[in-house]
Amino acid sequence: MKGKFAEAMQKFSRSIIVPVKFMAVMGVFLAISVILQMNFMPLFLQTIGTLGKTMMDSMLNNLALIFCVGIASSLANKKKVEAGLTGLISFLLFLAANNAWLTMNNLLAEPGEMGLYGTGQGLVLGFQVVDMNVFLGMVIGCLVGYIHNKFSEVQFNDIFSIYGESRLSFMVLTPIILVLAVVFSYAWPVVNSWINELSNVILTAGLLGVFIYSFGNRFLIPTGLHHLLWMPFCFTAIGGTAEINGKIYTGAANIFYAEMANAGSIVQMDSSLRFATFGFVKIFGSVAVALAIIYCAKKERKEEVKGMMLPSMFVASIAGITEPLDFSFLFFSPLLWFVHSLLTAVSETLLWVLGARTFMLYGLLDTIISNSVFKPTVTKFYLVIIIGGVMSVIWFFIYC
Repeated sequence: MKGKFAEAMQKFSRSIIVPVKFMAVMGVFLAISVILQMNFMPLFLQTIGTLGKTMMDSMLNNLALIFCVGIASSLANKKKVEAGLTGLISFLLFLAANNAWLTMNNLLAEPGEMGLYGTGQGLVLGFQVVDMNVFLGMVIGCLVGYIHNKFSEVQFNDIFSIYGESRLSFMVLTPIILVLAVVFSYAWPVVNSWINELSNVILTAGLLGVFIYSFGNRFLIPTGLHHLLWMPFCFTAIGGTAEINGKIYTGAANIFYAEMANAGSIVQMDSSLRFATFGFVKIFGSVAVALAIIYCAKKERKEEVKGMMLPSMFVASIAGITEPLDFSFLFFSPLLWFVHSLLTAVSETLLWVLGARTFMLYGLLDTIISNSVFKPTVTKFYLVIIIGGVMSVIWFFIYC
């Protein structure tokens, strides 16, 4: 039993590498696009950069579909193209069924100022569905791969022949997908409610709350549930309320932006900033992880690993887009992902304890620009550099 489980996990890990390699290529184009968008570039290059980033964003925003098709075709023992097509169809069926069920039962969430962020639902290919992010693609992809291998070789005679092989797999999957669409309509909001309860704990737990928030915000990325954690803290009253220049602002990010507009009069950053430092791992942790993976790679594969890691590292640290790097090791070593999340939590807690008051939601570029309007004595950005250097070394050696 143990041997079969290990074999299944190895097969799953191999299937994950297919979409991950495409994401590495995406990272290259995304990094180039980010550079071309910089203000010192000629206007026509900025336009090309904007177009390029828009193209890559379309891939980044549909990772669930990409993982679904990639996993389904990779897990298939035979007829991989048909398995991929079945995965695509099954994914679309889920979206349609889930949206229809939510609509029929008045379960659709109402968009707020930030759209559907933080509601537990999202738009996927035009369908408003429960927001499961990459987890949805993984579930359907694995299910399709399993059913395809079970039924794709079954043949019928005469007039029923059209219903055999891969079409039979599709027929078997259709009612299963329908059941999943209905079940997740109720099961996933329960998980969402757990996240909301966690938010209440975070607010009242002091430094432990910062630790839990930072850990959860990183650890939950594969499920998409991290949006339910950081969005309320950054853009609603859950994250804090402050009066700046006679106006009331709510949410860590909104408060910071208001402070930016009044930077000359700000002598101390609002305490809500403790919920807006998760860019730290993108700037420092991502670099350390990528370099460690390259360093530890087998000699014969080192160049291949470099080709995957370096673009992902660049786009993570500069632009704050970590998915290409995250998914390059997340599913191969869940333990390392746990450690990665743990180190993230330790880092962000240290930042707050030692007095760093630097706004870091995205990558290095945004961090420098956003905090440059304040005096160094206000943001204490130098502490970020010191803590980042120390934690990067720890990250590197743990991953090695």
